[in-house]
Formats: sequence, C-alpha cells, structure tokens
Amino acid sequence: MSANLAAVTTRGSDEAFWEGDATVPKKILIVDDSEDTCEMMAKLLELEAFRVITAKDGNAGLNVAADEHPDLIITDINMPNMNGIEMIKQLRTLPNIERIPIMAITAYGNGVAQEALDAGADRATTKPIQFGALIAEIRELLAGSKSPVGTEGGTSQTG
Repeated sequence: MSANLAAVTTRGSDEAFWEGDATVPKKILIVDDSEDTCEMMAKLLELEAFRVITAKDGNAGLNVAADEHPDLIITDINMPNMNGIEMIKQLRTLPNIERIPIMAITAYGNGVAQEALDAGADRATTKPIQFGALIAEIRELLAGSKSPVGTEGGTSQTG
C-alpha cells in the first residue's frame, strides 16, 4: 500500500497541508460586524483556496476561535459587544489559541493600529487595503513571518 505523494496544483495550494491523501486548506476566521465586509472578504479568500469562517463581534470571535481553532484570525477593531482590541487581549490568554496569528484591520489610523499591536496582534493594517497586499500579508503570517509588508492605500505594522 503506497501513499499518494503527488502534489496537487491548485490556486492557493501553498496555503494547504497534507492530511493523509487529501489537501486541507488553511482556515481563516474573519471577525467583523459588517455582514457585507465578511461576505466580500470570504468570497475573495475562498477564491485563493482558503476555508473561511466568520463571527459578527469579539464575543462571537472568541467562541468561534475556541471551537474551530483557525490558522489565522482577521479582525476589525470597532465592533459592538466586544471590540477587536479586547478580543485580541483575551485570545492571547487562551490555551491552544494564544499563538494563532492575528491581523487587525482598522479605519481609525495608525494610533489604533498600534493599540492592536500592543494588545497582541501580529499585524495591524489601516483601511483601505488592496486585496493583493492583504493576500501577501496573510501568506506571510501563515508562513510564520513577522516582517512588515507595505499596503498600498494603507499601512502595515508588525508587533
């Protein structure tokens, strides 16, 4: 009995890993209170062969992260019930979740982006962001890199 070791060439396959004979896409959690933003980001990330799950605020984000153990979390900052900063702080204290890379996205500028980094985010980016730059940052975070990536139309900072 031999294992199938042939690589499967698919769009975004470098974000996947082998589990038996099947390629499993990386799972990304998007936390944002804007349904439109979640839907748009999910569709774009799925085109890049990522598996996407969503949560509508920080409370839901904590629960989904604990249940689903995503490979990466992308969060908005300004949300009802629990904002992104508080969610990041709490995620960093939870066993088995504290090391998941987190990218914060904010429309409130570099000061709030720095707050996200101080709270424990691995990256903080200001809006607007270009999709290509976002994908580059996601790939770097999933690969374990903390080097900054410039975002056209926004800034990227690392913690």
